[in-house]
Amino acid sequence: MEKTKKKISISDLHSDILDMYGYPISSMDCLCKRDKLMYVYGYMMVVKATDDEPKILADSLFEKNPAEYFCCEYYKKNKKHVIRDGVDDDIKLTTADNVITNKIDKISSGGDS
Repeated sequence: MEKTKKKISISDLHSDILDMYGYPISSMDCLCKRDKLMYVYGYMMVVKATDDEPKILADSLFEKNPAEYFCCEYYKKNKKHVIRDGVDDDIKLTTADNVITNKIDKISSGGDS
């Protein structure tokens, strides 16, 4: 007898990914402000990752362990975890360069520093 794979819903996948990373899986699981912030941040990162990778998302929905499959494939492709702690290095460098450039422009134009 051939085994059929069970399809999982996208909202269940989101919850499973949050759970894999140790984040609250719903707002009802939040006991304090820190938990609420973690839930919102984690949920936003998961939704962004699934929106950015529709092919991986579609493939994962029919896997035995869809959350694990999605996270592994996402990491293989992007070299980043679905939920990352802190700020990406690219964002830090861009922000630092913009701040330095803006200060140099102000100084060179005779504005306040």
